[in-house]
Amino acid sequence: MFGTVNLDMRSIWINYEVSLFVYWPGFGGQLHQLQQSYMDDSEDLDPAEWANRSPCQRFLENTIRLVSPVL
Repeated sequence: MFGTVNLDMRSIWINYEVSLFVYWPGFGGQLHQLQQSYMDDSEDLDPAEWANRSPCQRFLENTIRLVSPVL
């Protein structure tokens, strides 16, 4: 099972929470490979560098976060 749905109207209708149930045994291995490829392609986040982002970058991130449910 993937997801963390709370069974209340706010979670389902406002927060757009969903769950996925997969019953195929081979799926776990494929998912593990996919996750590993994501980790191999990622970069570590430096907390000090993240905290020092520009005000313009923070504004853009916050604006996108506000409209993300309708994208």
